[in-house]
Amino acid sequence: MNNLIILSNFLLSLAAPLMAQQNVRGAILDHDDRKPVSKASILIQSTTRGTVSRDDGHFSLDGVYPGDTLTVTHLGHP
Repeated sequence: MNNLIILSNFLLSLAAPLMAQQNVRGAILDHDDRKPVSKASILIQSTTRGTVSRDDGHFSLDGVYPGDTLTVTHLGHP
């Protein structure tokens, strides 16, 4: 029984890095003129978690899992 518990703990420790949350940082730029887009909404799809880009277009978003999809929207930008 103890070997089973040790094995299951070992297997869980291997899976943990694959499911670890990450911090995503970047900048939102206009497609045409490459200027920063301020106040763009960056959301993790199918959640209520997100952030807004700063005046220089940069953003940082915690709690992103591998495989998550980010959605970026801004008034005036499709």
